[in-house]
Amino acid sequence: MAWRKMGWNMFVCIGLMICLAIPQGICQEEISPMYSFSLESLRVENDSLCVYPLPSPSGHQSLFFKPRDESVRFTLPGYDDQIPYKSSGYLVIDVEHDNPASLVVILEFRRKGDEADKNGWIHSRVTARLGVLPQLQTRLIFPLSFLDAQHVFLPKVPRQLKGTLSGNRMDVREIDEVYIRLKNTRPRSFPQQIFIQGIHLFDEIPPSLPMVKTPLVDSMGQWAMKDWKGKVRSFNELKKEISSIEESLQNEEWPEDRSPYMGFSSLKFDSTGFFHTHHDGRRWWLVDPEGFAYLSIAPTGVRAFSHGPVEKNEDLFEWLPPDTGLYSKAYANQRGLKSLSFVSINMIRLWGGDFLLDWLQYTGNLIKSLGFTSSGNWSDAQFHQKGGLPYVYPMTGFPSTKVKLFRDFPDVFDPSFKQSATKYARQLKIRKDDPFMIGYFLGNEPHWAFGEFNLAREMMYKNEQSYTRKELVTWLSEKHDQNPYLLSAAWGYEFHSFQDLNYFILPHENDLTKKAVLDLLEFSSLMVDKYTRTICEATEAVDSNHLNLGLRFAWISSKACLQTGKYFDVFSLNGYTFPDPPNTQIIVDKLDMPVLIGEFHFGSIDRGLPATGIKGVKSQAGRGKAYRHYVEQGFSRPEIVGIHYFQWNDQPITGRFDGENYNIGIVDVTYRPYSEMAKRIRKTNFRLFEIAAGLKAPFKRTPKNIPAIYY
Repeated sequence: MAWRKMGWNMFVCIGLMICLAIPQGICQEEISPMYSFSLESLRVENDSLCVYPLPSPSGHQSLFFKPRDESVRFTLPGYDDQIPYKSSGYLVIDVEHDNPASLVVILEFRRKGDEADKNGWIHSRVTARLGVLPQLQTRLIFPLSFLDAQHVFLPKVPRQLKGTLSGNRMDVREIDEVYIRLKNTRPRSFPQQIFIQGIHLFDEIPPSLPMVKTPLVDSMGQWAMKDWKGKVRSFNELKKEISSIEESLQNEEWPEDRSPYMGFSSLKFDSTGFFHTHHDGRRWWLVDPEGFAYLSIAPTGVRAFSHGPVEKNEDLFEWLPPDTGLYSKAYANQRGLKSLSFVSINMIRLWGGDFLLDWLQYTGNLIKSLGFTSSGNWSDAQFHQKGGLPYVYPMTGFPSTKVKLFRDFPDVFDPSFKQSATKYARQLKIRKDDPFMIGYFLGNEPHWAFGEFNLAREMMYKNEQSYTRKELVTWLSEKHDQNPYLLSAAWGYEFHSFQDLNYFILPHENDLTKKAVLDLLEFSSLMVDKYTRTICEATEAVDSNHLNLGLRFAWISSKACLQTGKYFDVFSLNGYTFPDPPNTQIIVDKLDMPVLIGEFHFGSIDRGLPATGIKGVKSQAGRGKAYRHYVEQGFSRPEIVGIHYFQWNDQPITGRFDGENYNIGIVDVTYRPYSEMAKRIRKTNFRLFEIAAGLKAPFKRTPKNIPAIYY
């Protein structure tokens, strides 16, 4: 008996050791779905739109969907007693495709009772975009709890690329139908198709799919399943190319007509010792610490790394270095996931384990050669110190509260919000005397501004007590003369006391009267003012030397965005538009202040990445032409004082922390600049002063764009 017990224990230990030694995808606990949709039944219900069964590229029997255009919807049934949406946590779709670039899968949730518009189109209540790499079985996972529209980004799961969400809150029981669409489907120029291997409902996140047989990423960090002009075949080849670039950059110097801060020495205003703004009667300028006119043209993310998760994705890589010793600096823990930067690996190969000084010199010379005057958001602090360029500072740890009123909007009347703002502002103390710092961004793309929302109304859709709700009750009481019956008449609900509002949950929004909507909009304006004023007073108290550059809104989605501007020195927004920058005249009309474009980019799929980013063109030369047109047209506007390109490095093929894998870098994963783009960047950057001053006409030649591939 003792022998048998020892043998059994040994068997278990050996089995456990084997299981731990095998990469993710094997030895995972099997989790059964709560419900599986019949692919045959879905084929019948979507007759003429799909074929079943048909083998996928990996040989799995699948439902094949190839729509004629992106308006064609593949339909899943909605909520009923037979389909357990309510008791499930996740809608899971197993897919595969062999398109030449990434596929964008659109999930749309239609709500019961919503009617068609005048064109007969029934708009979805909630929409999600999910990216899928080519030639890779992928498990798309949508958390059904996210139908509350409190999130903009979906959680990162293995293999799945970035997932984004838009729309308005709905309950899972309101699902009438779920649609699947494919983005960018154009029969002649951009055909798209997908193999659906299964659609399920799970009550918890299911395990990853089985390991791949052929890795997607080579030992240089490049896409292994595609060839292109300029792909590196060996380290010796890379070493030779980088050495040639280094030699060509050795004699790069700043132009003689520039100040030590890259200001334009031919135009001088008052000096304050720090960057400030000035309107000369014709246009806005930034002014450098010595008083010279200045424009900020910068790449963002000038860093010696570009990490992407490898945890639970190990089988996608041809080679992974050990995480100790020489290559340890290439690893990082990003948002709880073990991540790796092949950019850093290639630098270690080129310059050794202590590569930072070589990187600083190479990058500094390259930046000089391209004519940039600043380094943008999220750039390496050591580059700020050694690079000799003015920079912007992205503040971290944005003020928050325990209760969130809507998405990331805090409980602004909670005393702890002011305390949080005071603590947040302290990070400026060590930078407040740095003359090379242009200013600081308070945040980046606040989620509450992803769409036009009545913030007070959103707060009242849930029964959650907050200081802001109490303030609303007091404000409504004063507005309606302390008479709850006046409020009842205006809102169409029976209130016996204003205190009833503390626990009042708004029903279906279509039931609100116009007066109720206007009341809540007016109070929303007070919420936004409290939000912005509290933060800006805290930062000004610590650092009055530098420019407050605002919040870098994703776009001007509502009047609330513009309302924040009265507390900023420069209004910033990100501008993913084609071919020109976004409409900034609306900022001039409302605020009469200078504008900085915090992000823009153009990508292509002609090289080593399968997605263009938010705006796409046909080639690397096209990216350069698009840059020229956008930037020169932008600086010809009298309100624009800065334009920052997103970003310096290409993104990893398997995705960064959130799954973006766009060809948007000025340099690729082997740290070589895209020469066709770089020469056009240089040409534009060295003539920006003349364009802004009205001495030269801006470049105006629109390159041919292609359907953008982004998630």
